[in-house]
Amino acid sequence: MRINYKLYFMFIVLLISLFLIDTPVKAVGNNRVINQTSMYSMKGLTWYMVAGQKKYSSSFYVEAGESIVISVAPSVSSAKYNVGIYQPSGSERKMTKSGSTVTSYSVSTSGYYKVFIYNANSTAVDYAISYAY
Repeated sequence: MRINYKLYFMFIVLLISLFLIDTPVKAVGNNRVINQTSMYSMKGLTWYMVAGQKKYSSSFYVEAGESIVISVAPSVSSAKYNVGIYQPSGSERKMTKSGSTVTSYSVSTSGYYKVFIYNANSTAVDYAISYAY
């Protein structure tokens, strides 16, 4: 198996960047308390996707009021794709992006969610995806 070192490097950089995202805080009286459930879990995926293909992560539970942060690094810098979340209601929230991006979705309903990506290119592309919730 041949390793794509450029893709591997971009994936590592994205994982590190998720750790550097400001931790949400909430006010309790006169004190500021770090919301300990935010960014509790992080996952990483590497997907090879042919033109027009859509893939979903496994489902994960998120509480209302939390956020899902998704980082995407395609192997082709000009690659176009849709990235989003599959909600407990069965609907999708998505954004059209190109190049390496970080996207955040606020969750208003507790339940099981999935992250998805759709390759909107006419050729196959490797995607390094990491997400935190």
